[in-house]
Amino acid sequence: MASDQARELRHQGINAAKAGQKDLARQLLQQSIRIEPRNEAAWLWLASVARDPRERLFCLQKILEINPENEQAIKALRMMEAQSAEAPQAPAPAQTAAPKTESAPPPKAAISTSTQEMLSQAPGVPIPSRDAVVRAFEQAEPVVQEYQLPLPDDVRWSKKSKGRAGERDIWLLRGYVTGGIVAALLVSCGILYFVVTSNNIVIGPNGIAFNPTRTPIPTMTLTPTPGVTPTPSPTPRIAPRPSATIPPLAPTADVYSPEATDIYPAIFEAPLKGAINLLESGNAQAALPTLAAERANTSARFNPNPYYYEALAQAQMGNHEGALQTLEDAEGRLEEAPNDNFKPLVDAGFASIYLMQAETAFADDDVTTAQELLVQAEERAASAAEGDPQLAAGHLLQARALRLSGNHEGALEALDAGLAVPNLQYDTNLLAEKASLLFQGGDYQAAADEATYTLYLDPTVELAYRVQAEAALRQNRPGLAVLLLQGYLLYYPGSTYAYRLQGDARAAEGNYDLAIDAYTRALSADQDEATTLAAYIGRANVYTQQQRYDLALDDFAEALERGADDQVRLQRMETAYHAGEYEIALRDAEALEGSEDVAREQIAVIHAGALIEQAEADDDGFTDANMDLVERELALDSDTAQASEYLARAHLLRGETNQALDAIDDALEQEQTVMRHYVRGLILEQRDERNNAIREYEWALAWSTLYPFPLRADVEARLEDLGR
Repeated sequence: MASDQARELRHQGINAAKAGQKDLARQLLQQSIRIEPRNEAAWLWLASVARDPRERLFCLQKILEINPENEQAIKALRMMEAQSAEAPQAPAPAQTAAPKTESAPPPKAAISTSTQEMLSQAPGVPIPSRDAVVRAFEQAEPVVQEYQLPLPDDVRWSKKSKGRAGERDIWLLRGYVTGGIVAALLVSCGILYFVVTSNNIVIGPNGIAFNPTRTPIPTMTLTPTPGVTPTPSPTPRIAPRPSATIPPLAPTADVYSPEATDIYPAIFEAPLKGAINLLESGNAQAALPTLAAERANTSARFNPNPYYYEALAQAQMGNHEGALQTLEDAEGRLEEAPNDNFKPLVDAGFASIYLMQAETAFADDDVTTAQELLVQAEERAASAAEGDPQLAAGHLLQARALRLSGNHEGALEALDAGLAVPNLQYDTNLLAEKASLLFQGGDYQAAADEATYTLYLDPTVELAYRVQAEAALRQNRPGLAVLLLQGYLLYYPGSTYAYRLQGDARAAEGNYDLAIDAYTRALSADQDEATTLAAYIGRANVYTQQQRYDLALDDFAEALERGADDQVRLQRMETAYHAGEYEIALRDAEALEGSEDVAREQIAVIHAGALIEQAEADDDGFTDANMDLVERELALDSDTAQASEYLARAHLLRGETNQALDAIDDALEQEQTVMRHYVRGLILEQRDERNNAIREYEWALAWSTLYPFPLRADVEARLEDLGR
């Protein structure tokens, strides 16, 4: 699984680059490129942590070899060219006339210091050698002597009284300016005269006043105008929604020179920083030993950071009780540093663990325990946010606790309170969480705007990409979702979640082949169980649209094994019926009996149809128990033509032709189909009404040339048997 190894190395390298650990990022990305040398994202991130411009140029050129249309690489090359063009150039030597001497002295050797001399010196400004200084003085001596020579005696000075250089031009300029001023005054006076004479203005001793003058009364004129306004207007009744506006002072992200993500409170210990990087990469097991060692080093002076991050690592490993014990130990040492504001970080740790426990309780349907844990989480998070407003985790955890409690507005207020703190106004964690919360509340456009703002600040925030694409899908804009997912896959190549969303977008477009390809890519790596489940269901639905029922049944079966709900079982039941797999359809119908998620009416007709189709295929007749079951099922949906058709076929299986004829006539009265005329022919043939049966078969045969009918051969055989 070389691709999985390359993906993992690339993921760790990206996290190291975002954390500012350029050397580690360079090593990891280079290992990833050795496995997948044509991965654009790996080369792009390697360019961002390059040692010098030459190495960065090499990486960008490799990207363009792989994809000549890569916009990020092209933009980066242009930036490098602009920077090199703006670099100061050495001034060219001035051209001076040769001195009037009989012969010019021979040029002296250039003053220079060899590379070996400079490298042998201590760091700083290079000091020239003694020989170089002597040569410099020898070259400067003739120039100084010539400069100090007295002027010749025959030089005469004169003062010019007129016709000085530029004097004529100055007078012309003064004339132009004066003429312009006079022309402006004349125009102003003309405009004032026109206004006074045309508006009945009187200028008197008391100032300017309007002379009252009667105006004609407007006449009534019929001007029919469509619409509800008295006059037509080119302005649309519904103005277009303004696009999201980025604050002018918002910092612009630069993925080519990434800065380390600030950790608050600040971390100064290098081992602790490395462990936190492993923790954020999802490798909590590797981070735990270092975190435990760092916590042991705080015996002399209390530092809550190792406790906090070790508790998070323990919780990621599933040891919630151990995480709480670690935080309780930290809380017990708060008195050792009464002047330090360490309590907010410890409160944030408690809130994080309580949230994890609440989510587990919800998954186990233990709602009461989950609600109690959410109350504790919200209290701890609020205490952290109040104790240290600059601690983003406090605001973030408070919002998540309120969201899980169902308090959507309160969660938004908690995030807005965090974003109102000056040092947190551009915090991408808070902004991405707000985008997700707006999406959950159904405000898809506002969620997309917030996600766009987040990616403007940091184009590596994965949650923002997800919100963008899913918001576009909810707004029925699958084409936009496809475009947005290109950026997602650029920064997170191989993401199963991104490929699953791409499959949804392609399916919504109607590009079923591309949708299947995207879903298959999402299933190539089993990283996220929920994503894998959604990909199986999405691909099965596309196969169903293509009438590839056998492949759809396989995917639905995989989804059900992975814990899909009863709605998916209903979909498989319908697919199995269309595929002719009546045993599967009947088993699913039995499993759905009594389901809280699927109404009985949804399965009734298909259940009855599967019973009838199986009996017709086996030719074993139709028992009283089956007939009672069909009548009971069809009674739930008796007003439809499909139910009447199935009832007619059930009576026909039992030889009850009168009831069968009444039922099929009722179905045909509602809607005529080839199958229903064929069934009516069977009923009439069984009633020995030969001519009427022939007419029904001929009708079915004629229409089967326009519409696909799988029983056409049987119709032809019956007409031949009837002597037509």
